[in-house]
Amino acid sequence: MKVTITGATGFVGERLAASLLEDGDELRALVPPSIDPEPLLRRGFEVIAGDVRDRSAVERALAGSELVYHLAAVVPGAARTRADYHAVNVGGTENVVRAAVSTGVRHLVHCSTVAVHGSPHCTLADEQAPLMPVNAYQTTKLAAECVVDRAVRADGLSAVIARLTPLYGPADRRSFKLFRDVARGRLLMIGAGIRRRQLTYVDDAVAGLKLCAARVPSPGERFIIGGEERPTVNELVSLIAGELGVAPRIIRLPSAPFALGAALYRSLAGRFGPPPGLVDRLDFFLAGDTYDVSKARRELGFRSQVSLRDGVRRTAASYREMGIL
Repeated sequence: MKVTITGATGFVGERLAASLLEDGDELRALVPPSIDPEPLLRRGFEVIAGDVRDRSAVERALAGSELVYHLAAVVPGAARTRADYHAVNVGGTENVVRAAVSTGVRHLVHCSTVAVHGSPHCTLADEQAPLMPVNAYQTTKLAAECVVDRAVRADGLSAVIARLTPLYGPADRRSFKLFRDVARGRLLMIGAGIRRRQLTYVDDAVAGLKLCAARVPSPGERFIIGGEERPTVNELVSLIAGELGVAPRIIRLPSAPFALGAALYRSLAGRFGPPPGLVDRLDFFLAGDTYDVSKARRELGFRSQVSLRDGVRRTAASYREMGIL
């Protein structure tokens, strides 16, 4: 099958591409000029230079493809403007969707996030939980879902929206700080560490996306894809420390002043831009979001294959191999 991937050089995109190559698919990637395409070319990819903000490049990347995985996005963690989030997450999705319709793509898998729910304030939020985004990333990812919805209704596009829970896995740069701070014995924890987290190991995310690709035709169905273990932050830190062979040393900070400061900053975000990474990272300690993955299990046959302990072990091993831990 001819398949196009946006975001093929990202954390999930690289693992998805490797899996699809093993399946024997014919792959094409849309790669920004700032990224060296040689590794993809050596693996047999057709590479189209450009990014999702360039509509003509997107059309070239999708022409002749039967299936598109749209993974490209601006994610939290870097100093970005609200315009950056909108240009890629919303404008880029508009370009992908328009090109999918105009080039006759058979099916689109749009990679979204449970972050569109904000902090749902309920146990095991499902796909019907209220949508309450509070920052630039969350609001633009929700707007991107609406772009897909419009094409489904107006143009008959077959699409599935995969809402992934937070990701981790080998070589994940976003998880690295937590592992590093635990390893060094200087983890600053905001709050009591009793909030629960629900993570997705990257290979399980890839498996979920591929199951979404098999859901053809689809009128824009949503599926939450995630692991089924829901440790508290304290339990997760203890697990990481155990795999690293260190005692978990935690410096605990009261949550109230940080939560108040984050709320104030977010209320002013429209004037001064999106909150810095520190504000967004507060959610890791304070949000306590858990999700119901039973729809994906029931209708797609999705099952998480990697336990949290095994995933943490593999992730820690990758950091050691990279020489950064």
